[in-house]
Amino acid sequence: MRKEGRLTRWIGWTVVVAALLLVGFIIGWFAKPTRPNTPNDTVSGKYLREFLDEMRPEQIREHLRKFTRLPHLAGTEQNLKYAEQIMKEWKEYGLDSVEMVPYDVLLSYPNKTQPNYISIIDQLGSEVFNTSLAEPVPEGYEDVSNIVPPYSAFSPKGQPEGDLVYVNYGRTEDFFQLERDMGLNATGRIVIVRYGKISEAIR
Repeated sequence: MRKEGRLTRWIGWTVVVAALLLVGFIIGWFAKPTRPNTPNDTVSGKYLREFLDEMRPEQIREHLRKFTRLPHLAGTEQNLKYAEQIMKEWKEYGLDSVEMVPYDVLLSYPNKTQPNYISIIDQLGSEVFNTSLAEPVPEGYEDVSNIVPPYSAFSPKGQPEGDLVYVNYGRTEDFFQLERDMGLNATGRIVIVRYGKISEAIR
C-alpha cells in the first residue's frame, strides 16, 4: 500500500510539473515578439520621440490662443481661414498628404437681433430670473469684436412649464438616484443640471 501511495503521489507531482511547464511554454511563446526589430522600428521610435518632445505646455498654450483669438463658428468665413491656416502649417511640418473635404450640413446660429434666453416665471407671472446675454470677456480678449452670445445650438424657442427638479450633473446614475432615494421621476418636469462631468451633447 505504501508503494502504491508513493507511486500515486509521484505521478501526481509529475502531472503538476508537466502542466506548469506547458503553461510556461505557452506564455513564453505568446509573449515573445512576433518579429525582430527592424530599422523601420528604430526610425518610427525616433519620430515618436521628436513628436513628443514638441508637445510642450507653452506651445499648446500659444496654439490655443492663436486659434481661439477670433470667433469661428462652423461654416463661417473665419472658421475657413483657420482651417486653411492649419492645413498650411501641417504641410510645413512635412505631412505627406493634407486636404480639406467640404461637407453640406445643417447648422444652427444664434439670432443676434432677438437672442434666445431662459427665464423663470413665478406663480404670479413675474419674471424672477433670466439668463445673461453675454459672458465675461477673458483676459487678453478685450479688443475682440463680434463675440458670439451664449446659445444652445439646435434648440428652438419654446415656453415649457413645469416643476423644477435639480438632477446634479444629469447623468443616468443621477436620475436613478433621484428615483431610488427620493421616489421622484423627472418626466414632464424642467430639470436644473450642473455643468461638468459629461459633454453638452449628452446632457
